[in-house]
Amino acid sequence: RGKKKVETDIGIAFMMMNLSKYWNRRWSKDQFSLFKNKNRQKKTVKQLKLRVGLIVFQYLRVSFSQTLWFISI
Repeated sequence: RGKKKVETDIGIAFMMMNLSKYWNRRWSKDQFSLFKNKNRQKKTVKQLKLRVGLIVFQYLRVSFSQTLWFISI
């Protein structure tokens, strides 16, 4: 695949993580002020690592098996 393509893939994975963090923060600020849910729990580090791992795994699965991805839809 080459070093440049791998660097690009890693950059895209980090960008996805940053966007998911941004939207989670933005959504929680907007929605929390509307609903005022007192039983809301903070996400633990373990939950966040699991979410990031799943996002990266899904991205890598799609990027490495592009032809199979179209068949599975």
